[in-house]
Parts: sequence; C-alpha cells; structure tokens
Amino acid sequence: MTLDEAQIDGATFLAERPAALLADEPGFGKTAQAVAACDLVLAQKILVVTTASARVNWIKEFDKFSACKRSAAAWLTTKPGEDADIVVVAWSNILAMRVANRLVNTQWDVLILDESHYAKSLDARRTKVVYGVLAPRAQYVWCLSGTPAPNAPHELYPMLRTLAPNLLADTPNYQTFLNRYCV
Repeated sequence: MTLDEAQIDGATFLAERPAALLADEPGFGKTAQAVAACDLVLAQKILVVTTASARVNWIKEFDKFSACKRSAAAWLTTKPGEDADIVVVAWSNILAMRVANRLVNTQWDVLILDESHYAKSLDARRTKVVYGVLAPRAQYVWCLSGTPAPNAPHELYPMLRTLAPNLLADTPNYQTFLNRYCV
C-alpha cells in the first residue's frame, strides 16, 4: 500500500521531530503515517501503546505500510509477551508492574502513543508511566490522536510538558498553565 501526498507529509513531519503530535481527523491514516515515519528514521525498536482493540491492527499496519522487515508482537495480557522489534501493548496493560518493568528495560527508538488523549490527567498512573517512565527511554516520542483534548484545553498539559517543554517555559507548572490558558 502507498500513502497519499498528505499522509507522506504527516510521516515526514513526525520523522523530522523527536517529539510530535499528529492530530489528524479520525480515519485519516495516522497509524500508516506513524509506520512510514518509523521507516524514515530507520527505527528498529518500536513501542506502540494503543487501545486493547487496536493492538493486532497495529501489527497488520506495519506489515502493510512498512518497507522494513521487523519482528512484531502484540502483548495481549498483563503478562509480558515475547521480545520483538515492534512491541504493541494496551494502555491498560502498561499499568501491570511486570509489563512496565519489562518495557522500561529497553531503549526504544520510537515510542508511539496512539490515542494519546488517554494520558490527559497528570494524576493518572498511565500518564505517569508513559510520560515519566517510558518517554525518557525513547529517542522519538510521537503522540497520535484525532481528539487530543476531548473535554478541555488543560488536557493537553501532560503531553505538551513531554513533547515541547520549551514552549511551557513561562508556565512552569500545571496551575500556571491553567491560569494562563484555561481560565
């Protein structure tokens, strides 16, 4: 399968940035763009955090859109699965201590946070795991969401703090961010 011109632009956008948000509308092909971007940066170790229902689909999308040959595994339970070049886990599974410990022991070329709005609350454990524990273990961190702030602008703060901390220099904490942009 090939990408259309706008999707190629999206893949290039990701590949040119160590941290980025791809917020195309639902159904546009964010998954395919992220797969193509992995090829562009010659990624070998890729971690995808996604919804439980999308894990197997991510493997299929890598088969369909990647020119690179990589092994892939979808971890379907809270018990770590097999080692592979591409590991796909559910948002709920990263909270399992065995899974989190195994993931943090790998240096990832790319961390893809599909449906990144799942990590919108600073207090949520999954937000702390992906942005505080896994993101520092990755050379590239790419967030994908058709609805990056589904309820209110303050939901962008955890993502922005990781993806673009320099843009938050004048808002050093959550309360300052809320006062400046959300009230």
